[in-house]
Amino acid sequence: MVREIPQAFMFSPGSGLAKGEVTLTLDEWEALRLADELGLSQEKGASNMGVSRQTFGRLLYQARGKVAKAVVHGLMIRIAPEIYPDGTLFSCEKCGYTWPLSFPISFPIHCPHCNGRGIFSRQGGRRWRGGRGNIR
Repeated sequence: MVREIPQAFMFSPGSGLAKGEVTLTLDEWEALRLADELGLSQEKGASNMGVSRQTFGRLLYQARGKVAKAVVHGLMIRIAPEIYPDGTLFSCEKCGYTWPLSFPISFPIHCPHCNGRGIFSRQGGRRWRGGRGNIR
């Protein structure tokens, strides 16, 4: 579960002369935000995202490695929003409202019913909270 959406999806070295780029997934970005910005432990971060502690640790390790590589080598950092297939159902954690996606877009930010931000997708009739390999 990603509870916040990035304010920006690209970061570039101040010189504007990036020598390449690294891409963070939305899950990696959320793990980095929870652990390093909010200071949550891996257990609390994993609980917040609805994943195992091992998965959270892996996401955090990957995100930190990518950010370090970008800083050391002057690379641009891109945060890639998840793209969902047509017909994916989304639900609001706050009010329970569910609606279908009628065209491919990136992660919906707000519930159209209550304006809540705790949105998750439902794939194949089960709750789906993101991560690689879950879209088939």
